[in-house]
Amino acid sequence: MSPLSSDTLFHFTDRVEHLIDILTNEFRPHFSLEDLTLITNQALDSEEANRAFPLVSFCDIPLSQTTAHTATYGSYAIGLTKKWGMRNGIAPVLYCYQNCPAHVAIAGLFHMPVGTAKADAPNSLEEQLIANIAYLSCFLKPYEGQFYRRGKLMPKTRFYDEREWRYVPDLRKRDVEGMSREEYLDPEKLRLANDRARSHLQPIRFEPSDIRYLIVKTESEILHMIKDIERIKSPKYTTDDIKLLTTRIISAEHIRSDF
Repeated sequence: MSPLSSDTLFHFTDRVEHLIDILTNEFRPHFSLEDLTLITNQALDSEEANRAFPLVSFCDIPLSQTTAHTATYGSYAIGLTKKWGMRNGIAPVLYCYQNCPAHVAIAGLFHMPVGTAKADAPNSLEEQLIANIAYLSCFLKPYEGQFYRRGKLMPKTRFYDEREWRYVPDLRKRDVEGMSREEYLDPEKLRLANDRARSHLQPIRFEPSDIRYLIVKTESEILHMIKDIERIKSPKYTTDDIKLLTTRIISAEHIRSDF
């Protein structure tokens, strides 16, 4: 019986340059515009219903079931062990629909009355609670809905099928703020925000032994990827490390035909 989830966490992208950047600089959180309608109870097109914050998304879909995922997110990917993900605080998101028990409980916390904190107590329990709830909301996702990708509103999607895991830096301790939808959709403001996140937030590091797969779009790109790995990693990794990485390369073409 085929597994319903994988022991590998995949990060997909639509450009080989992005994959090479990850191999060169490890994972760097980038801003993603998220649907917060479950918390704000506002319509998706309202300003309050969308907020962008830095994260890195993964999924634990088995290779045999990734075809639909690649159609949306791209045919290039890196897959790392789930144990690596857990060591680095990468966690599955909580999928909810309107008025399901988990949604009611979390939305109730988000909208609970405040005002008990003292003006001279900036680190009060109330402020800590609000900060923790806000951080929790970063791991909440609608069962299905629309989303923005590359500045465009995508069709209705069943997010539950994506089996998303994500890394969200603890912004309570970082000099990085969220973005409004208007700011996110401004290419220059988004670029500056991502540059700031890149300079202020620590990368998620990995070793060759953590990598299970490197996926390129076509068979013809495999040799180019081998050359890129040799160029990128030779200052840092041993010859055996580089050989190990080259054995992890597979093409999306191969996956579609044989898995």
